[in-house]
Amino acid sequence: MEQIVDSIKGIDKNVLGILITSLIAFISWIVKGLVEIPLNNSKETFFKYFEKRIELLADLKVRLSIIAYFPKEESKKYKEQIQEILLKDGRAAYLNSQTLENVLKISISPQTDESILLKTIDEINSDLSSQISKVEQSNSFL
Repeated sequence: MEQIVDSIKGIDKNVLGILITSLIAFISWIVKGLVEIPLNNSKETFFKYFEKRIELLADLKVRLSIIAYFPKEESKKYKEQIQEILLKDGRAAYLNSQTLENVLKISISPQTDESILLKTIDEINSDLSSQISKVEQSNSFL
């Protein structure tokens, strides 16, 4: 132990200062990486999730709106498209349970219940606006 202390005393103070500063900088770089990597991963996950959710809600809203405006002419075709959207790639998991239940009722039933349809479109509108505001808040934070 004495040899180590003697060898440290024998080192030039300028060189020792550079070595200690380099060691502190290296430790800081490692700690920064340990903190920054999980934050970047969570940010990427956040944006992927919200991007898919907003895309799904927008797709459903368009088709439900067409069903609302043209209830007899095109509704069967758009109901089938809604079913395809929900079955594709597990996209139904991005919906809350009430919206999913309503959308399924609308897409399966031969007669469209207008009250459920309009209620679902309103739910999707409010959900879309809240999702978009969350993304805007996260962008303003960055």
